[in-house]
Amino acid sequence: MVGLDGPESWARLLASEADEWGQHLRAEAHAAVLTAAPMLTAAEVARALGSDAKNPRALVRTLRRRSVLVGVPRPSSRAYAYPAFQIDPSARRVHPVVQAVNEAMHAGWDPWGVASWWTSPHGALTPGLAPMHLVGTRRATDLFVMAGVVSGSAAARAGRDDQ
Repeated sequence: MVGLDGPESWARLLASEADEWGQHLRAEAHAAVLTAAPMLTAAEVARALGSDAKNPRALVRTLRRRSVLVGVPRPSSRAYAYPAFQIDPSARRVHPVVQAVNEAMHAGWDPWGVASWWTSPHGALTPGLAPMHLVGTRRATDLFVMAGVVSGSAAARAGRDDQ
């Protein structure tokens, strides 16, 4: 092997291969998030929220930065993708449970991590189901416990208060 004449050379080679592997795993994880749920553009989110703002993308960007919505950057683009389950189209708002969980999990700081949590199967659910599948259901308050936002008893009280 040419150029691998000492420990430093081997260390550089291993670091390079680890970096390539990390990039590969990150790309696979991002692709999994982007295909797990229908995605909306910023303009579609603004329309779904009933916004008549002159710059609807600025409104959605503010919601994303404040962790109200989780949005992930699309590969090879400056645009963001927003999982559609976050929006309650009949009420023209972000589902309150989604907003609370996004804020608690700091979606603006870790959008890929939070989006992955929402869209990946969770051990507390029926096999194959992800937290996003509880949004808009009677079990939506379970999301608070699953996300570590509140204890089970507080979630149960919140569920009774909502009915």
